[in-house]
Amino acid sequence: MSRFVGVFHLRSRHAVDRGFKVHALHSDNHADAHLEAGDIRNEQGYQDDQTCDFTVIEIASTAQAPRRLSWLERITGKLHA
Repeated sequence: MSRFVGVFHLRSRHAVDRGFKVHALHSDNHADAHLEAGDIRNEQGYQDDQTCDFTVIEIASTAQAPRRLSWLERITGKLHA
């Protein structure tokens, strides 16, 4: 089962970057997740000089490493190429 997150980019009309916000979505498919993210954007109530764009990203239910991890990678938590 896939999970979805909504990534919202806030900016003002004067091209000032306001950063990103990430919300976990509770939908089961991409279409419903997109509608849910749109509802979140509408509920935020931004000021007149701010705009908000968003994208929906699908996250796999299980994260798998491309290969077996070494002891150093397990201890440090960083993957080495």
